[in-house]
Amino acid sequence: MLQPLADITVTEKQEIFLEVKINKPGQTPVWTFEKKDISSSKHIQLTSQGTVHRLVIETAHLDDEGVYKVAFGDVKSSANVFVDGEKRFVL
Repeated sequence: MLQPLADITVTEKQEIFLEVKINKPGQTPVWTFEKKDISSSKHIQLTSQGTVHRLVIETAHLDDEGVYKVAFGDVKSSANVFVDGEKRFVL
């Protein structure tokens, strides 16, 4: 693996962006969140271009916090995603 996933901290409603680079193109990633398989949806975008694979959540919610993993057969990487509550100012 050329570039594994990295831990990230975002504020609620910000973008979550995870990227991994592998050695060999044509590999199919399996993404998981808290040990459950995930796939592209309105909330989560999974993309692959050559050796670069990305997971993007445009608007982070508190329940997006947790451990994300990607696997290419025996090659695996994981990242902790932390979502801080949105700052609210009271005047």
